[in-house]
Amino acid sequence: DGLVTLSSIIGLAVYLSLMGIEFFTYIRRLHEVQNAVDQQKNTLEEANAALHQQIFQIHDLQEKLRDQANRDSLTGLFNRRYLEGTLERELARCRREDAPLTMLLLDIDYFKLVNDTYGHQAGDEVLRVFGQALQECSRTEDIVCRYGGEEFLLVLPKMPLSIGRERAAQLLELFRRTTVPFDNFRIPVTTSIGISATPDHSTTAEGLIRCADQALYHAKSRGRNRVVAFGEA
Repeated sequence: DGLVTLSSIIGLAVYLSLMGIEFFTYIRRLHEVQNAVDQQKNTLEEANAALHQQIFQIHDLQEKLRDQANRDSLTGLFNRRYLEGTLERELARCRREDAPLTMLLLDIDYFKLVNDTYGHQAGDEVLRVFGQALQECSRTEDIVCRYGGEEFLLVLPKMPLSIGRERAAQLLELFRRTTVPFDNFRIPVTTSIGISATPDHSTTAEGLIRCADQALYHAKSRGRNRVVAFGEA
């Protein structure tokens, strides 16, 4: 009996030892698996963070490209493409709110003479300074565009024709006092301005631009360096 008991104890001890070894091996493998899972989780989190960063960079790049597509590269002002969509929205808002809108179409006087006399680099500097001055004199809600060549267009939402005429007179006086430094020269800058307004002259974007263009033509034909509103004799 004693031998059987001893044998049983020894067998039980061996069994428990083997079970302990097996359990330890199982726990170690479990920790290894857990560590591998944690590493994969960290890798996925890093990859996810990098993906979000790339998505943010792509969105930021798209915004920059969209903004560049809507900007004039020389002056930094909005271009004609941007104006086409934005002006329609502004006019629709004015109709909803029964609010006025005034448009100023500005043309730099004798700009071709500037290019012929001082060179195209001087002409570019005149355009840049002219555009910067327009931007600095504008409200946050105003839309300042380089319409084409030496023409600039200023859209003044919620501004009636009478106030728009005052703004035009202020701009006229500003540019009368403006000279553009280039090399050893100081190039004088004046402008002719045509004005149109809604609902006074037209309720469409095309009609407003056409009216402002006709008013600008009359301002130039009368000697330039002056403001003319559409319909003025």
